[in-house]
Amino acid sequence: LSNNSFVSLMNTNVYRLGEDYDANVTGSFFNIKTKDQKYFIGGSGVISQKFFSESTERGHTYNLALGKISGNWTYEAGHGVESDKYDPNDMGFLLSPNEQYYYIEGGHTQYKPKNEKLQQVRFSASSVYSRLYKPDVFTDFNIEFENFILWKSRFAIGFNSRLEPVPTFDYFEPRTNNFSRFMTWPSNYTIGGFVSSDYRRPFAYDIRLSYRYFDAAHRNNTNMLFAPRFRFNDQISIFTSTSLSLIHFEPGYVNRNLAESTLTGLSDSDILFGNRNRLIIENSISGRFIFNSFMGINLRIRHYWDKVRYQEFGRLDEDGYVSVTPYKGQNTKGEPIFDRNVNIFNVDLQYNWRFAPGSDIIFVWKNQIFNSDKQYERDYLANLGGLFDSVQTNNFSIRFLYFLDYLYLFPRKDV
Repeated sequence: LSNNSFVSLMNTNVYRLGEDYDANVTGSFFNIKTKDQKYFIGGSGVISQKFFSESTERGHTYNLALGKISGNWTYEAGHGVESDKYDPNDMGFLLSPNEQYYYIEGGHTQYKPKNEKLQQVRFSASSVYSRLYKPDVFTDFNIEFENFILWKSRFAIGFNSRLEPVPTFDYFEPRTNNFSRFMTWPSNYTIGGFVSSDYRRPFAYDIRLSYRYFDAAHRNNTNMLFAPRFRFNDQISIFTSTSLSLIHFEPGYVNRNLAESTLTGLSDSDILFGNRNRLIIENSISGRFIFNSFMGINLRIRHYWDKVRYQEFGRLDEDGYVSVTPYKGQNTKGEPIFDRNVNIFNVDLQYNWRFAPGSDIIFVWKNQIFNSDKQYERDYLANLGGLFDSVQTNNFSIRFLYFLDYLYLFPRKDV
């Protein structure tokens, strides 16, 4: 449409042989801008349908946003809904439906700072208020502040903070079918920042740090990331990343069916929870080789390691907290039942061929190893070496995308 505006329609559907259900998802998206490109209104609406032999399950999602998108001052406000039955996962991905939210954000950008060495300075703030869709209850409220400073040398730094000033409620973690129970998150704040060097140089890097503090005993999160990148020439680049997360006293659902004996201090109707410490290390390396302006290969190798050690167990009380009990989470031999050593190893290879303007053939190979065991005493190298004894899965796919220009088929006639 005019003013760089658009309206679009999307449909995905899955038909299965046999008694399993079929699925269809249809959605429309729009973005309308003013002639001066300063203001916009946009949104989407999607309906999902799952066709069973004797019934049809329908869900929906929609969102609407409007705001100012150009100039030194920008701002935006919006609202979105995902119904409890909305499910696009037959040919898409959605982590969890049954949510609704309201948000507002704004910021100020200096494109010509008074300091001659600076290229850009930006300050921004945002806030999100969330509820469940069904039942319609409060879940979350947060406020975020960010700033970004870019020098003309392309060196950049940034700072961010996030505040949840009131207790918030997670209705998904207790795993109840009717969302009747919740886990309470106490008020907390996060502070963090990053530095980033000039990507135009053969060697560059990103460093990120963050710390999250909770208004609860012993509970905090620390995250660190170091991501160097190497560009050997215009065709070959390598990107690496190493991240470390230290999570202390994180409450979470525990599958009581794994226990071998009676749970001391818990009744059959109680939901078992535990406070756990986690050490997460994630390493990845990506390579990019560009043959020419039409063909290229991307390769990504990633290893995710998560050591979970429970510190105490209890039942989820009516206020959403863990009420500690004498249960130790051990078997008859005194060994921990629920502590875990989790590994995920992925290889993703993608070959792209742009055979016509806007049109591509994409070949993808995905390899995955997933393993969850009790070898949490192993160090990193011993753990990585034992990973390849686990079962591997491979997936191959080819995607064909052809861009058809309406004006090519039906050219406009000169007036």
